Amino acid sequence: MKHLSKTKIVATIGPASSSKKVLTQMIESGLDIARFNFSHAKYDLSAKWIGIIRAIAKKKKREVKILQDLQGPRIRLGADLPEKGLPLKKGAKIKIGFGKFKRGFLPIDYKGLVDDIKIGTLIMLSDGTVELEVIKKEKNSALAKVLVGGKVFSRKGVNIPNANLKISPITEKDKADIKWGLKNEVDYIALSFVKDEKDMKELRKLTGGKVKLIAKIERPQALKNLKKILKFSDGVMVARGDLGIELHLEKIPNAQRKIIDVAHKTKKLVIVATQMMESMLNNPQPTRAEVSDIDTAVIEKADAVMLSEETAIGKYPVEAVRVMEKICKEAEKE
Repeated sequence: MKHLSKTKIVATIGPASSSKKVLTQMIESGLDIARFNFSHAKYDLSAKWIGIIRAIAKKKKREVKILQDLQGPRIRLGADLPEKGLPLKKGAKIKIGFGKFKRGFLPIDYKGLVDDIKIGTLIMLSDGTVELEVIKKEKNSALAKVLVGGKVFSRKGVNIPNANLKISPITEKDKADIKWGLKNEVDYIALSFVKDEKDMKELRKLTGGKVKLIAKIERPQALKNLKKILKFSDGVMVARGDLGIELHLEKIPNAQRKIIDVAHKTKKLVIVATQMMESMLNNPQPTRAEVSDIDTAVIEKADAVMLSEETAIGKYPVEAVRVMEKICKEAEKE
C-alpha cells in the first residue's frame, strides 16, 4: 500500500458506497473509519456492509474501524404540515406546541416543549434558515414571532439553542441500536446532542466499556461542559451541522479550535465533520474553500476529518475519499 496520511479519514456508508467495488476503491484510497449513520441505517444492510468492509480490509492488509453514529433525540416538526410546505412571513405570529397541525398552530413533536422554553427563547427551523422567538407562553402552547421568514416542511429538524431541554440524549431507539452495535462489534459509538458528562456516563454504563465513545459537540451547553464531557469520552466530534445552527456561524471556527485544543490537552481523539466537501455531492472536484477548510482542520491537528453525504449519497464517493487523502497529505507537510 502507498503511504497514507496520518490524519484519519472517516466516510459515511450509504447507497452510493454500498457496493463491494466502491468500498474496495474507498479503502484503497485512504478510508480509515467507516461511519454508519443510525438516523437512516438499517440493521440487515449495515451488518452486510460491515462484513464486506472487514473482508476487504483484511485482504488489503488495512485496518478499517467501524463508527456507529446514534440518532439521538432529534426534535422535528409535525408530520401533517401541507405537502407544499408552510410559508412563515417575517413579523407574523404563530402558536407552537405539541399536537396536530391546524391554521395558526405549528406542531413540534416534543411534549415537553412549552415547559422547557422561556419568553425570548429562539427556535430554529429548516436547518436554521427560519427563526422564531417565543413572545408568550400559555398552558399547552406558546406564541412565537417570526424573525426570519421562509417555508417549513413536515418532519424537518428543530433546534432550540441554549434551552435547557429535559430530554435524554439516549432514546429507546438508541438503546436498541447500541445493543445491535455491541453485537456486531463496532469500534466506536458516537452520541448525538450531548449536554454534559452525565450523558456520557449513561452511555458508558450501557456499553459496559466494550467500545470507544465519541461525544458529538453540537450544542452550546456541550461547549461549556467540554472538559467534563472529555473525562468520560474517548474522543469528540466537532459536529458543525447542528452546532452551526445552535451557534452564530461566525463563532464556529473559534469553537472548532477550542474543541481541538482541549481534546489534545486531554489526549482524546477529535474528529472534524460536516460539509467538508459538500460540493462533491454532484461535482468530481471540491471547491477551493472546501480544500482550505480541510487543510485548516489538519493544521489545527484534528485526528480525523469526516465525509457525510458526499460518500453516502453523492455521485463521487471514491473521488471524495481520494481528494481528501491528497489534501491531508499535502497539509501534513506543513
